[in-house]
Amino acid sequence: MPHTITNPEIELYKQVRPQLDVYKVAGLLGISPLPKQKEMFDIVNGQNYETLVGCLGRRSGKSYGVGVIAITELLTPNASVLLISPTFANSKVIFQEVLKNVIKLGLTITQKDTKGMTITLENGAKFVSASPKNITSVLGHRYSLVIYDEANMINNLLEDYNLLVSPTQNDYGIDEETGYKIAKTIFISTPRTKKHDFYQLYRDGKDPDKKSIYTVHGTIYDNPMMPQAMIDRVKENVPEQVWKTEYLAEFLDISDDIAYYGFNYNTNVVAYADIRPKINKYSKFIVGIDIGYTDSTAYVLAWVEPLTGNVYVIEEYFKNKLPVPKHCENFINIEQKYGLVGDDVDIERYIDPSAVQASADMIYSYDYETIPAYRAIDEGIDLINTAFLSGKLFITDNCPRLVEQVENLELVNKKAKRSDKYGHFDLALASFRYMFASYAKATEMCSVDIIEF
Repeated sequence: MPHTITNPEIELYKQVRPQLDVYKVAGLLGISPLPKQKEMFDIVNGQNYETLVGCLGRRSGKSYGVGVIAITELLTPNASVLLISPTFANSKVIFQEVLKNVIKLGLTITQKDTKGMTITLENGAKFVSASPKNITSVLGHRYSLVIYDEANMINNLLEDYNLLVSPTQNDYGIDEETGYKIAKTIFISTPRTKKHDFYQLYRDGKDPDKKSIYTVHGTIYDNPMMPQAMIDRVKENVPEQVWKTEYLAEFLDISDDIAYYGFNYNTNVVAYADIRPKINKYSKFIVGIDIGYTDSTAYVLAWVEPLTGNVYVIEEYFKNKLPVPKHCENFINIEQKYGLVGDDVDIERYIDPSAVQASADMIYSYDYETIPAYRAIDEGIDLINTAFLSGKLFITDNCPRLVEQVENLELVNKKAKRSDKYGHFDLALASFRYMFASYAKATEMCSVDIIEF
């Protein structure tokens, strides 16, 4: 009979973890669980699962619930929790909740990196944060609990989990009674569309024949602390798609062949005449530029509403067969309509990063400064869809060509790489994507906090 090699640290983890109770930890923290938190806690306490899917709307308590589950795990000697979030802002919400609870319980921290959002405790337990972009940097460790936050915003979710993350859980072994992995995984998010892997996880968790995965579904109505008057106010003040996805946790059934599936003409196109009186030179402005010659050079100008942070595209420009300095002169003329002249103007101009010579020409001719744009096509389109669905991005009727292109960009092959996925790219769409994706990445405006009330 082959000799079984055991790791004393893991054996101690296996002995202690089943004895911990999430409800008791919540009580020590002074937290009275909400209904959907209780459903998650019951599943976690039972330990009779591998994967927990939390499809939860805003105000249903998902961040607090996951925070309590994470701190319960960290009370176990030699536990290791990996949090994967699409943005720094998403990670920060849960990390701060975990750190606050660690301090509240009087646990001894032996190592802490607030910037990197990692903690090591005296009992050998660790909390590690990562994004899909830097996930390979944390794969040298083993993890007893993996938490995916805002999973709907992570591309190639299941492929990357199965190939990269799941193997890091194998050291903890298999439960002999259930046959399930001892290490657990939680996918938690508000939903978007049925096109995303998160929908498959949601469906699997609802399938009674799939015993190792459970789905908890919750809406704003599942929070008894939310007054009906407040719920009614939220419903009145957000677009219908936002209400369905963010608050009712419903998946949108959208055509597979439309790239900008988040765009809704009735919601995301607004009258320029209504927006123009609100605009003044002291606001924030952002620009996207794509340089062409035979194809048109494209330019879009957007205004950022001060109180809401909403972005409104207010100008578009398309001309071909002109020298770069002449285009630059035309850009300046557009900006002067809004008083955007002088050093005190808050404007960021994002340009195709390959247009190095054009950027130099504009600096030389007109002292017109640009910033290399964030160029990733898939992530840029995802950021735009998220903002459309969340009621943060609008196009005015002053930009009809851009509206037409956004409505009609086709997803021709979703398995292909990069631009081969899509139909013909008008430069209007490239300048639009450069502008918004670069700004959204810089400000993290498409994080979990964007539509909280």
